[in-house]
Amino acid sequence: MGLRYVYGRSDYTLSLAQDGNALTGELTTSYAVSPVDGTISGSEVAWEAILGDEANRTPYRFSGTLTDGAMGGKVTLGEFGRADWEAHRIPGTREQG
Repeated sequence: MGLRYVYGRSDYTLSLAQDGNALTGELTTSYAVSPVDGTISGSEVAWEAILGDEANRTPYRFSGTLTDGAMGGKVTLGEFGRADWEAHRIPGTREQG
């Protein structure tokens, strides 16, 4: 998955599992692995991960839509503002449900 900031971009690995309307998984960055908790309702998704070190833990709150194996939307980054995000299913990964 990728985040597009005003200046720059970050690429992360996102793994999600769905159980009913609940989403759980992990967001992996170059420096940490964070648990993910969220929801899905129809094509709307929302989830959160906490990133940063002990002195600067920042909630990343994602919201967006799911369409044909891809998701995208906005993420709020606490005091650091907002960014756009997108994620795509990796070919060959198993679809749950």
